[in-house]
Amino acid sequence: MYHQKMFQQWITALIPNLPDGFVFAPVVFPIAKWIGINNCSVPVFQGIPALLQMIVSCPNCLTATQVQAIAQAVAELKLVENTSPIPQPIPKPKLVKRQNQPN
Repeated sequence: MYHQKMFQQWITALIPNLPDGFVFAPVVFPIAKWIGINNCSVPVFQGIPALLQMIVSCPNCLTATQVQAIAQAVAELKLVENTSPIPQPIPKPKLVKRQNQPN
């Protein structure tokens, strides 16, 4: 859901007048024989045919011009290099065996 929201915010800022709710972020398992899901926040599909069926039945279709504009925006995207230092993980403390002390 996060990636769907971020992509939709980015692309609608670049390309105006896109239909509402046109960005979907499904999960596709192309090889799985069995999938057990309950209450997932995104559509989950078993195989490419199920994904294609969802795409074909989608009421919000983009025009060829909109698809080309989105593809071009993605192709031309320049990622900004993160210059802030990456925090190093804190090492896990080593276990210290304590000698049994007489009472």
